[in-house]
Amino acid sequence: MKKILISTLIIAISVCLAQEVFAVCEQCPQIQKQIKKEVKLSKKQKLSMKKIKKDMKAQIKDNNKQIKKNQRKIDKILKADCPDIYGMVKIKNENSNLKNEILTIKKETYAALFDVYTSEQKYTVKRILSENTGLDCNCDFSNNRGKMQTKCKKCKKD
Repeated sequence: MKKILISTLIIAISVCLAQEVFAVCEQCPQIQKQIKKEVKLSKKQKLSMKKIKKDMKAQIKDNNKQIKKNQRKIDKILKADCPDIYGMVKIKNENSNLKNEILTIKKETYAALFDVYTSEQKYTVKRILSENTGLDCNCDFSNNRGKMQTKCKKCKKD
């Protein structure tokens, strides 16, 4: 019962966090290129951003390894003559929690990256993002959560 309550709480928190984010594809290569072009970063800022991104990638890599490991366990369970459905559902719930944790890590990382900017740089980044709010994008920050794509519709047109 405690595990169900904890997993429900984690999902509820991640849903609340998902609604607090920009509806803009911050990961879009075209938007990143424009931000990089207009916002000049100092060496200290670049190093700080590099460290934040490196930490994010390490955390995501660990979670992805665990998801793959769990998937192999599920495959073994399904190959058995009498599969343990309870065990499989338990592993599936763990994978779901790990995927939600990855989304949360990404959103927290983008917030941390935004904190690195000075107030003038933040203004420029907000301007760039607001100019592109009309984009319909299928990334982690849009309504189609879970479908990760490398480009938004604006980039696909080019």
